[in-house]
Amino acid sequence: MTTALMNANNSEFFQQEVLSNLQRIEIEFPLPPPTLPLVDFSNFKLEVRDDDVFNSSYPSPSLSELQCELSRLKKLPFIFRIFRRPRIVYLQQEIDTMLSCIQQLQTNLSNLKKLVTTNSRLATLEKMLENTDSLNKYELAFIEKRIAHHRDEIYISTAKAVIKRETLRKHICAALEKASDDIFEIAKIITPLLIGLVSSGIVQMNLTPLLVAAIAFAVSRIGVASLCIEDTKNK
Repeated sequence: MTTALMNANNSEFFQQEVLSNLQRIEIEFPLPPPTLPLVDFSNFKLEVRDDDVFNSSYPSPSLSELQCELSRLKKLPFIFRIFRRPRIVYLQQEIDTMLSCIQQLQTNLSNLKKLVTTNSRLATLEKMLENTDSLNKYELAFIEKRIAHHRDEIYISTAKAVIKRETLRKHICAALEKASDDIFEIAKIITPLLIGLVSSGIVQMNLTPLLVAAIAFAVSRIGVASLCIEDTKNK
């Protein structure tokens, strides 16, 4: 049994995780205004600097600058280091936090690249992480945000493909027969359904809260009536 399924046994916790992911996804991918066309992001280029993240009022030293300052303070005579101990401790904590963040970002990016073989945005993020010494904590936060956004995009694309499977679609449509297109109502109905289908082996997938949230999001955006139109005709 996979870790995801073991966690799924605690259905209340699993459903809370689904709803938590769903709240983020709904905010991150809002419906476009009806008067505006959908934006094509196929040629989207990620800028290294973003005004929302890199504001001039938030100066932040790079990792190498922090390391240089820490090294300088550690070379001071003992009596001088005593008075600078709070600063030394702070610098060490900042450096450790940034190094841990870089390692996690590299792991997350590597996992994403296993899901999609070629993607210009992932390549841009990878290039940004090449010279880690020059990055500051706001740049790391920006990269983290973009990786999370792209991960959600991939899961939503996966969800759209998953719900087209006939067996899964029929089960979802039967459960949502009297449901509206409300995203959270859909999530609460399909979460126990999917846990049951995967646990019993009827449907094969690596079930995670993020995938369930993405499926609920995809069903809501497509519309229950549109998704289940074939099943409705066959009744």
